[in-house]
Amino acid sequence: MTNAIERNSLAPSALRAKKASKIAPLTSLRFVAALWVVIYHTFPLDESSAPTLRGLVQYGFVTVGLFMVLSGFLLTMAYQWFDHPRSIRRFWVARFARIYPVYLLSLLADLPRLLSWRVAKYGFVSAAAATFATFGFQSTLLQTWLPFTVLQGLNSPSWTVSTEAFFYIAFPFLIGPISAIRSPNGLLGVMAGAWIVAIFTSALICAFLISPPINMEMAIQQHPLLRLPEFVAGIALANFYRARRSSERESRNANIGLMVSLAVFVPLALYAYEACYLALHNGLLIPVYCCFILSVALCGGGLRTLLCFPAFVSLGEASYAIYLAHAPLRAALQAAGLDETIFGWVVYIAMLIGVSVLVYRYVERPLRARIMKIYDNWAKSVDEDAHGRAFVRKVAK
Repeated sequence: MTNAIERNSLAPSALRAKKASKIAPLTSLRFVAALWVVIYHTFPLDESSAPTLRGLVQYGFVTVGLFMVLSGFLLTMAYQWFDHPRSIRRFWVARFARIYPVYLLSLLADLPRLLSWRVAKYGFVSAAAATFATFGFQSTLLQTWLPFTVLQGLNSPSWTVSTEAFFYIAFPFLIGPISAIRSPNGLLGVMAGAWIVAIFTSALICAFLISPPINMEMAIQQHPLLRLPEFVAGIALANFYRARRSSERESRNANIGLMVSLAVFVPLALYAYEACYLALHNGLLIPVYCCFILSVALCGGGLRTLLCFPAFVSLGEASYAIYLAHAPLRAALQAAGLDETIFGWVVYIAMLIGVSVLVYRYVERPLRARIMKIYDNWAKSVDEDAHGRAFVRKVAK
């Protein structure tokens, strides 16, 4: 059985184009989600801000959960199985090449902010030592496993990369059992199970921690194991998407799905913020995310045309850089005296998008290709060496 990685690399260009067209709306969705997170972190609200605007901004954090479900969905659409340790190893290297260069760049970009803040508080020697330790630790992508330490503090939104890195390690061992479920009802059961686990965990934590301190809240929101149900739901959703029966009514059903997603989300946003704060972070919206992603994947008509617009898709491809660059760039502009007004914020957003597109084109994409080329050359030489040794042993016998 040819593994998915090798099959994808050998697929005809027409097949690759067909796959790209299928996920193009979801690529554009990544840009919308990333921008909402940026708005959540940076939009200049004040007491005169309209309640509706304030509500939209304060719920920007929910798109992190959407990203995690979407991550499981897109990975499953790209990789269907792993039939050899080599394919698993190559997958891990491919994910490292995808996330690590820009991640490391974002940590470096945020070093001046953290160092200057710590120098003002602790003095240069202590600040330099602590900041060096922070950088070294966060470079390992382990920060969400060890919270509450001085070993965190660089580019705070980058915690999601640490959590996603765990998902990538687990993915080859999750996709097989979940993809073996062929029944759509069985896959719906997996999604429902992931939701129940997430809700039960959040409820259990809330029962023991009626009012958890802020650092404990952040640890709960970020821990890879507590966010894993969202990723698992995404894997099941992708298999459900494959298993569905195509029909001419898909576009109409997709529009209905979008409306249902909004109909569920809006009441939660209006009435459940205080009561379900931790649950909103940790899986309460899994059904909404799944319904929304499936609807966007199946959408047609004008919405699909908009989401497949090349410029929009390009912004979606740069969404990872947008997400990781927004906090360091904001800090740098604030240090330079950025005007804290709506106009200043618009200038910041324009600069963020421009910088992120450049980072995607000239850092993320080239380094990813370079890392994969180095790995493939190494793997080829190892295979050739192994074949050579096997041949020598055969001749010797």
